[in-house]
Amino acid sequence: MNLAEDWEDNYLIGQSKIALGAVYIELGRYDEAEDALQNAIEVLEKDLYEKGKAVLYLGRLFARSGQEAQARIKLQEAIEIFESIKVSWLKERAQAEIQHLNKQ
Repeated sequence: MNLAEDWEDNYLIGQSKIALGAVYIELGRYDEAEDALQNAIEVLEKDLYEKGKAVLYLGRLFARSGQEAQARIKLQEAIEIFESIKVSWLKERAQAEIQHLNKQ
């Protein structure tokens, strides 16, 4: 990540933050995961594919941490992003996350 920051490469910074956020989610370190993913969303503003992935992970984070309303908002946002760029497999993944929430 330091190299990406040294190079001021937003794509690499965003990718690093997404990966870091995903690891933090798995470790149950939700506050750190949220910070990493929010930062990824900020730096990836113009790259909708990568931004959508960060938003999807953020929705998963909120679902795991019991913030169902926030999870639904972020998962719906991810669906809209993926629809806009015609990436159906990630759209379907976000839809499946919402369906999982509906079964709880």
